[in-house]
Amino acid sequence: MPPGIKSRLFYLRLALSNKWLLIVGGIWTLFGTFTTIRDNFLPLALQQSLATPALLNHLGWRDYVIGLLLILFGTLWEGAYQITDVSTARLLKRHSDQLAEKDAEITRLTSEIGAMRGQLAGPSIVPEITKFSLNEIPPVNPMVNFGPSSLLSIDPNTTEVRIELKLSNENRTKATIQECELVLDPETSYLRRYQPNSTNPLDTKTPIEYGCPRTCVLFFTLSNMSIRSLVRRRFEISVKDGAGNIRVSDDKEFF
Repeated sequence: MPPGIKSRLFYLRLALSNKWLLIVGGIWTLFGTFTTIRDNFLPLALQQSLATPALLNHLGWRDYVIGLLLILFGTLWEGAYQITDVSTARLLKRHSDQLAEKDAEITRLTSEIGAMRGQLAGPSIVPEITKFSLNEIPPVNPMVNFGPSSLLSIDPNTTEVRIELKLSNENRTKATIQECELVLDPETSYLRRYQPNSTNPLDTKTPIEYGCPRTCVLFFTLSNMSIRSLVRRRFEISVKDGAGNIRVSDDKEFF
């Protein structure tokens, strides 16, 4: 069904479903009940005096026209009220939906503006450990295993930790990296910090821009530690930018 016809039928149903039709229907029901009682229970002489033509003869054609016009006016009046009431409710609901959409849009824009202000506030370097590996370096002199270090329970081996690090700048302000550290057992009070080997210097001159992450490979030498002693121990990377801000990566666990 075309939308125009469907809408017209909807409003026509509203116009005809009003109190005036209920009043007319009630009067017609009372009239039907009256005629049923008259035709079945009253004497013949009284039936003839109360017959419908005899009753209608007391009214002129002008009375009928006025009555029909009153009924038509009441139907149109009540129907117009019903249509206006429904239209107003629909209009209010549509405006309410539009206001809700605008509020959601304002909230989204406010959140974006807050995020942009945070990005312009200052540099924020986020380190992320993407891969790591361990390489155990045995002592140069095998006789060390039988020396004083074995009596003191000092592990003579050295472990080299290779870490692939991804550095991202969350803010618009460019930032350089000042230093990186490997933090062993970060959740304990006896944590140990290690500087990267000088053989793979960190680029501390070229700034990291927003949206342009940088990857680097760092090597850390852990003296007197074997791979076996590092199993199940946790570690993280601490990064200090050129402004002195320190950010820490998510901690990882040596396998």
